Amino acid sequence: MVKCCLCGVQLSAAVQTGARCVQCLRKEVDVGASVHRRGQVHRCNTCQRWLRPNGGWTVADPESRELLGICLKNVKGIGRELQLVTASFLWTEPHSKELKLKLELQQEVITGVVVRQAVVVELGAQALVGHFSVFTILNSSTHNPRYCD
Repeated sequence: MVKCCLCGVQLSAAVQTGARCVQCLRKEVDVGASVHRRGQVHRCNTCQRWLRPNGGWTVADPESRELLGICLKNVKGIGRELQLVTASFLWTEPHSKELKLKLELQQEVITGVVVRQAVVVELGAQALVGHFSVFTILNSSTHNPRYCD
Protein backbone atom coordinates (compact mmCIF):
# COMPACT_ATOMS: atom_id res chain seq x y z
CA MET A 1 0.00 0.00 0.00
CA VAL A 2 1.12 3.50 -0.86
CA LYS A 3 0.36 6.54 1.31
CA CYS A 4 -0.81 9.95 0.12
CA CYS A 5 2.17 12.30 -0.11
CA LEU A 6 0.20 15.13 1.53
CA CYS A 7 -1.96 13.66 4.29
CA GLY A 8 -0.65 10.10 4.76
CA VAL A 9 -3.89 8.23 4.03
CA GLN A 10 -3.35 4.78 2.56
CA LEU A 11 -4.26 4.57 -1.13
CA SER A 12 -5.64 1.60 -2.98
CA ALA A 13 -3.81 0.22 -6.00
CA ALA A 14 -6.28 1.89 -8.37
CA VAL A 15 -5.57 5.43 -7.06
CA GLN A 16 -1.79 5.27 -6.77
CA THR A 17 -1.25 7.49 -9.81
CA GLY A 18 0.33 10.67 -8.48
CA ALA A 19 0.34 9.29 -4.91
CA ARG A 20 -2.42 11.67 -3.78
CA CYS A 21 -5.79 10.87 -2.27
CA VAL A 22 -8.94 12.26 -3.88
CA GLN A 23 -9.55 14.80 -1.08
CA CYS A 24 -6.03 16.26 -1.34
CA LEU A 25 -6.26 16.33 -5.13
CA ARG A 26 -9.54 18.30 -4.96
CA LYS A 27 -7.96 20.82 -2.59
CA GLU A 28 -4.91 21.23 -4.84
CA VAL A 29 -6.60 21.51 -8.25
CA ASP A 30 -8.94 24.34 -9.26
CA VAL A 31 -10.90 22.93 -12.18
CA GLY A 32 -12.76 26.19 -12.83
CA ALA A 33 -9.68 28.44 -12.84
CA SER A 34 -9.84 29.02 -16.61
CA VAL A 35 -13.56 29.89 -16.59
CA HIS A 36 -14.43 33.59 -16.60
CA ARG A 37 -16.72 34.24 -13.61
CA ARG A 38 -18.33 37.36 -15.09
CA GLY A 39 -19.75 38.04 -18.53
CA GLN A 40 -22.48 39.79 -20.43
CA VAL A 41 -25.51 38.97 -22.56
CA HIS A 42 -27.53 41.45 -24.61
CA ARG A 43 -31.31 41.80 -24.65
CA CYS A 44 -33.50 44.12 -26.71
CA ASN A 45 -35.70 46.15 -24.39
CA THR A 46 -38.29 46.74 -27.10
CA CYS A 47 -39.02 43.22 -28.37
CA GLN A 48 -37.55 41.19 -25.44
CA ARG A 49 -35.30 39.10 -27.74
CA TRP A 50 -31.84 37.89 -26.78
CA LEU A 51 -28.74 38.29 -28.93
CA ARG A 52 -27.09 34.97 -29.79
CA PRO A 53 -23.29 34.88 -30.11
CA ASN A 54 -23.59 34.31 -33.88
CA GLY A 55 -25.42 37.65 -34.26
CA GLY A 56 -29.01 36.43 -34.59
CA TRP A 57 -31.90 37.30 -32.32
CA THR A 58 -34.07 34.78 -30.51
CA VAL A 59 -37.02 34.81 -28.12
CA ALA A 60 -36.33 33.04 -24.84
CA ASP A 61 -38.36 32.89 -21.65
CA PRO A 62 -36.65 33.56 -18.30
CA GLU A 63 -34.76 30.49 -17.07
CA SER A 64 -35.61 28.57 -20.24
CA ARG A 65 -33.44 26.04 -22.00
CA GLU A 66 -32.92 28.46 -24.91
CA LEU A 67 -31.69 31.22 -22.60
CA LEU A 68 -29.38 28.78 -20.82
CA GLY A 69 -27.86 27.87 -24.19
CA ILE A 70 -27.29 31.54 -25.05
CA CYS A 71 -25.68 32.14 -21.66
CA LEU A 72 -23.41 29.11 -21.92
CA LYS A 73 -22.13 30.24 -25.31
CA ASN A 74 -21.15 33.56 -23.70
CA VAL A 75 -19.13 31.89 -20.91
CA LYS A 76 -15.45 31.87 -21.82
CA GLY A 77 -13.04 29.19 -20.69
CA ILE A 78 -14.98 25.98 -21.26
CA GLY A 79 -12.91 23.94 -23.71
CA ARG A 80 -11.93 20.43 -24.65
CA GLU A 81 -10.00 19.63 -21.47
CA LEU A 82 -12.73 21.10 -19.29
CA GLN A 83 -16.08 19.40 -19.74
CA LEU A 84 -19.46 20.78 -18.73
CA VAL A 85 -21.44 18.17 -16.77
CA THR A 86 -24.53 20.16 -15.74
CA ALA A 87 -25.70 23.76 -15.92
CA SER A 88 -28.61 25.48 -14.21
CA PHE A 89 -29.84 28.92 -13.25
CA LEU A 90 -29.49 30.17 -9.70
CA TRP A 91 -32.33 32.27 -8.33
CA THR A 92 -32.01 36.05 -8.60
CA GLU A 93 -34.55 38.79 -8.00
CA PRO A 94 -37.09 38.97 -10.86
CA HIS A 95 -36.13 42.59 -11.62
CA SER A 96 -32.39 41.87 -11.39
CA LYS A 97 -30.21 42.63 -14.39
CA GLU A 98 -27.97 39.66 -13.62
CA LEU A 99 -28.28 36.00 -14.49
CA LYS A 100 -26.44 33.52 -12.30
CA LEU A 101 -25.45 30.12 -13.61
CA LYS A 102 -24.25 27.14 -11.61
CA LEU A 103 -21.93 25.04 -13.74
CA GLU A 104 -20.62 21.64 -12.76
CA LEU A 105 -17.33 21.08 -14.54
CA GLN A 106 -15.03 18.09 -14.72
CA GLN A 107 -11.47 17.63 -15.86
CA GLU A 108 -9.09 14.70 -16.01
CA VAL A 109 -6.26 15.91 -13.76
CA ILE A 110 -4.05 12.85 -13.80
CA THR A 111 -4.49 9.87 -16.11
CA GLY A 112 -7.55 8.04 -14.86
CA VAL A 113 -8.43 10.62 -12.16
CA VAL A 114 -11.32 12.99 -12.88
CA VAL A 115 -12.12 15.94 -10.61
CA ARG A 116 -15.53 17.67 -10.58
CA GLN A 117 -16.16 21.16 -9.29
CA ALA A 118 -19.11 23.55 -9.16
CA VAL A 119 -18.59 27.12 -10.38
CA VAL A 120 -20.96 30.12 -10.22
CA VAL A 121 -20.89 32.49 -13.20
CA GLU A 122 -22.64 35.87 -13.19
CA LEU A 123 -23.80 37.33 -16.49
CA GLY A 124 -25.02 40.91 -16.70
CA ALA A 125 -28.09 41.29 -18.91
CA GLN A 126 -27.49 44.50 -20.81
CA ALA A 127 -30.83 45.91 -21.93
CA LEU A 128 -30.66 47.80 -25.21
CA VAL A 129 -33.31 49.91 -26.92
CA GLY A 130 -33.82 48.54 -30.41
CA HIS A 131 -31.44 46.41 -32.41
CA PHE A 132 -29.61 49.49 -33.69
CA SER A 133 -27.87 49.92 -30.31
CA VAL A 134 -26.53 46.38 -30.37
CA PHE A 135 -25.07 46.75 -33.85
CA THR A 136 -23.47 50.03 -32.84
CA ILE A 137 -21.99 48.63 -29.62
CA LEU A 138 -20.75 45.34 -31.06
CA ASN A 139 -19.61 46.80 -34.40
CA SER A 140 -20.70 43.52 -35.94
CA SER A 141 -22.33 44.89 -39.07
CA THR A 142 -21.69 47.51 -41.71
CA HIS A 143 -25.06 47.16 -43.43
CA ASN A 144 -28.30 48.88 -42.41
CA PRO A 145 -29.30 47.83 -38.89
CA ARG A 146 -32.43 45.80 -38.30
CA TYR A 147 -35.10 47.33 -36.13
CA CYS A 148 -37.62 45.62 -33.89
CA ASP A 149 -40.79 44.27 -35.45
